[in-house]
Amino acid sequence: NERSGDAPFVVMGDFNATPTNPDMSFLISEARFVDVVAAVGRHALLTWDPEKNPNIRYSTGSVDAEGHQLDVPSLLSAWYDGQPRRIDYVFLNERFRSDDVLDARVILDMPEGHLFASDHYGLLATVNVSSLKSAAAPEEEAQIAAPVPKFEALPILSYDTDVGFGYGAKAFFLN
Repeated sequence: NERSGDAPFVVMGDFNATPTNPDMSFLISEARFVDVVAAVGRHALLTWDPEKNPNIRYSTGSVDAEGHQLDVPSLLSAWYDGQPRRIDYVFLNERFRSDDVLDARVILDMPEGHLFASDHYGLLATVNVSSLKSAAAPEEEAQIAAPVPKFEALPILSYDTDVGFGYGAKAFFLN
């Protein structure tokens, strides 16, 4: 937050922690981040659901890839990974208000051709950013140019200890 100054920013990703975890509570109460899911009152959203998503089976088994029985800490981790919960977040910094969040919902929670996109479901937030421009000082507002529509694509390479390497691409269109 210190590096961003007064700039709005978004922090998002897989935090591997439920909303009741003290670290998540700290982000909301002390760091004053807005949790988009809480802002729209949808506390029961699941982004990790081993009951419906077969991609998670690699995390919840009692044997490793070679068929060896897991040790006790690994078994406890596998049991925990077998519990449905929300562990993915979109946080907005204090430049945003809770009412700026128009919607937050789970996406990619259904298989496409019998395959799920990931072991996690996606979390999509719709945020009204018009109050950010109006909060700018008049001299700053004059410097804010209208965005030029553009299209950006970037490759994604990921690694997860449960499933190994993954790859893909993300496209972003700004209008």
